Amino acid sequence: MDLSEKIAHLTGQCSRPEPFLLGSYAISTDEKFNTWFYKVANVSSIEVSKLDFSAKNINSFITETGLTKDALASVLGISRSKLYNLLKDGESLEPKYKPTFVMTVKLWEKGLTAFDGDKQSFEMWLKLPNTNLGNIAPFELLSNEPGRRELEKALDRIEFSVYG
Repeated sequence: MDLSEKIAHLTGQCSRPEPFLLGSYAISTDEKFNTWFYKVANVSSIEVSKLDFSAKNINSFITETGLTKDALASVLGISRSKLYNLLKDGESLEPKYKPTFVMTVKLWEKGLTAFDGDKQSFEMWLKLPNTNLGNIAPFELLSNEPGRRELEKALDRIEFSVYG
């Protein structure tokens, strides 16, 4: 499949679906970060408050995913300056932002699984308008709960090769 076909497929504009393999993939070469990432990605909603969302872990997530601090602030519903200060001062994420951060991590892990561990294709898919999502770039859906649910459904469709 050439790049134009791959882009058409990833944005929902391809008539012939291509199956994706299932599985979990390492997001980083840092084993400690991978352990933390998969612990967060598989946490129950009851256990969220017990997890450490330190500035170090958040910075690692930003680095490994390629998200900007501004983008993460937008997703979390936190002001840009508040996130910058939290990271600069080495503080932990406030409890009210933890569920959204956990859902973001879970969606990132789901995306890597759906895209067979291909971070570049997943990141490209997040940025491009998608006909199956009303011509909205999937990343734009991360900033609110209904959008995150739609994004999760879209990733399920990709993971299980169900389109439409």
